[in-house]
Amino acid sequence: MRHEVTTIHAMKPPTKFRRQGIAAAAGAALFSLGVREAVRLGNADLELARSRSRQLGATRIVAGLVLLIRPQLLTGALGLSDAGETGWWLSRLLAVRELGVGTGAAAASRSTADPWPWLMTVSAIDGAEALVLLTALRRKVVDRPGGWAFVAADLGSAAALITRLAHLRRLTTRGAD
Repeated sequence: MRHEVTTIHAMKPPTKFRRQGIAAAAGAALFSLGVREAVRLGNADLELARSRSRQLGATRIVAGLVLLIRPQLLTGALGLSDAGETGWWLSRLLAVRELGVGTGAAAASRSTADPWPWLMTVSAIDGAEALVLLTALRRKVVDRPGGWAFVAADLGSAAALITRLAHLRRLTTRGAD
């Protein structure tokens, strides 16, 4: 007696329009969170900076662990599913970076540490990543919706560096007067 197995799929694969909508919403949300944090950190005291560093560290560590366990999430979001195992290994490299950045940010939140250099470094890393992604988008090597969502998130984070540098400049200008 032969039995056939029937698979039931709970969801249809997302349409292109749905993927674009999800990517746009995710990018806008992450960009606005980044800008909000940038404004908050612009002239924050040391305790608030430590708190944000602790939160950033935890978030980046979780992101790194997710990418280690499910590397296809990144390759799928960027439209690189055809890259197969090679894409998965690149996702894992990014996961290691996220774990390193998260660990550094968490360590910088200690009561004896100054979190500002680390927070500014993370923002600079994200800004550089946005430039790389913009180049990839221009050359059409990554999926536009996913690529733009990541660019928006990275630019939101990079905004923290810009606002902090502006605040430091205001402080040094006032000090010179």
